[in-house]
Amino acid sequence: MNQRGITLIELLIALTIISLLTITALPNYQTFVSKGRRADGQALLLHIATLQERWFTENMTYAGSLSTLGYAADLQTSEKGYYTVTLLDPTAAAVVLQGSCPVTSCYVAEATPVGGQASDGKMALAANGSQYRDANHNNSYADAGENHW
Repeated sequence: MNQRGITLIELLIALTIISLLTITALPNYQTFVSKGRRADGQALLLHIATLQERWFTENMTYAGSLSTLGYAADLQTSEKGYYTVTLLDPTAAAVVLQGSCPVTSCYVAEATPVGGQASDGKMALAANGSQYRDANHNNSYADAGENHW
């Protein structure tokens, strides 16, 4: 007798293998996608830093709001919509930097993830070039390993 096709056992084995591959690969893929989307927020933070430095060279102080830098509002959405960015007030900026942060010599721009990126941590960029990422989502950049993107 000539049999054609596959047996139920062969089909179940194939489905089991596919399921195991999916279970192990999906978290890695999601991490990869999240890191890729993070570049959207980083680009806007770097653009704001460039505008701040230009403003500083012309005015000898940093701008206290994004609207001062030419944006339509003080809360900006990144190009692909994964982050909203704002300048922190001096009190909140001082907490991030663990010291004082007067507008005349300091700023901190913070990117908050939204939409499909909401499970990622906030990011911040300070006038001194320090980069922060709240990897454990506790609204603090003071934890170990959170001093870089």
